[in-house]
Amino acid sequence: MQWTSDCTKALASTKERGDKKALKSLKKKQVRLLSFRVVLSRVLDFVCRRLPRLDFRRSLGSGRVPTLEPSQLYTQLKQL
Repeated sequence: MQWTSDCTKALASTKERGDKKALKSLKKKQVRLLSFRVVLSRVLDFVCRRLPRLDFRRSLGSGRVPTLEPSQLYTQLKQL
């Protein structure tokens, strides 16, 4: 829905001003958002496939829910 309203605004602006700057700007924004989503999807897929291999045994043995700081998670993922 946001994409539709953005396109409508860009088309109206293009018609009003007579140039394509608004459409080019919108395209650039959409490409950037899609690229980010692709990268995020790949990272999440990578993490989810390797998550069972992470060593949570110490924290599970104590009865606590395993928690890792982002730096610790990155270090363990890097070692896989």
